[in-house]
Amino acid sequence: MVGRLVKDQQIRLFEQQAGQQRARLLPAAQLANRREEVVDAKTEAGQRLLDAQP
Repeated sequence: MVGRLVKDQQIRLFEQQAGQQRARLLPAAQLANRREEVVDAKTEAGQRLLDAQP
């Protein structure tokens, strides 16, 4: 019985740690998306400048 309780506790600890890692990955992915949006915006702005030149 005690062995099963220890095993259950270890499983919960593992699941908690895995959840924390996933929580850290989400902001990193969101940051990557924002960087991509900034690059796209700069590229678009640069293209508009080139198109506006006589």
